[in-house]
Amino acid sequence: MAFKMKGSPMKLGSIQGSAGHSSALKMKMEKDAAAKMKKESAMKMKKESPMDFNAKLKQASADGKLSGEFKKAVDASPTKMKKKSPAKEKALPSYSKAYSNMADADGGGKKDKYGRVYKDEAAFTKAAKAYNEKKYATTEPSKDSQKAGQTRAELAKAHTKTTTKNVKTVEKDGEDVVVKKGAGSKKGKTLTATQKPKERLKIDQANEAIKKAKKNKDRDARDRAQLEKAEIKAGRDNAKTGTGLSRLIAKGKVAYNKMQLKNRAKKNKDKE
Repeated sequence: MAFKMKGSPMKLGSIQGSAGHSSALKMKMEKDAAAKMKKESAMKMKKESPMDFNAKLKQASADGKLSGEFKKAVDASPTKMKKKSPAKEKALPSYSKAYSNMADADGGGKKDKYGRVYKDEAAFTKAAKAYNEKKYATTEPSKDSQKAGQTRAELAKAHTKTTTKNVKTVEKDGEDVVVKKGAGSKKGKTLTATQKPKERLKIDQANEAIKKAKKNKDRDARDRAQLEKAEIKAGRDNAKTGTGLSRLIAKGKVAYNKMQLKNRAKKNKDKE
């Protein structure tokens, strides 16, 4: 009685003998491997960024794990994914320009779109600066937000979060002031709710400078920006910033960054 094998030899992976059979088996295995990788790629894409996954596919191709049309497609794909840069936000007009653009008011002065009348430019500038200070923690929101790599909306949001989250009112020098909760808050030894966002803005600007310096591979600019950030956190602008421990850690970073800049300057001088 003849033995009957169930299933296709190709599907069972048991083709042996001729070169034609071996070639057919190889093609089948490559096709299965490509299909499997495509299926896995769809699942991995949900867990990691396209850029990271693309790099892994290219490495697999370099290691000889891919073949056929799938390998060609992977090798032809770009190494890095292009990111769309956000459109540059149009800066607000200067205080003087904003005042001159306003409509004339009956009886003199200027009137804004809400009907508020300002007797002269000085009165308008004073009111406008107070508004920006309250909303953005700076009188130059366009300039400072751009320097921090933010939009004005993001700057305002960061300011609101800083001034309304985890704050408490304490008595300081005979007056009630709002301070950030934390060590020493009861004694008024932390930054007030108006001082904190100003510090946050400076740190954001330093972080943006660090980011740009790293992108440009400018180590001196990077270290100067890191030094600026460390000095702020160490209490350069206000002795009550952070906590005693955070200031101590920052002072260590200040010393390190100064040493880096000094050593690199000496090294560059020796090369001259």
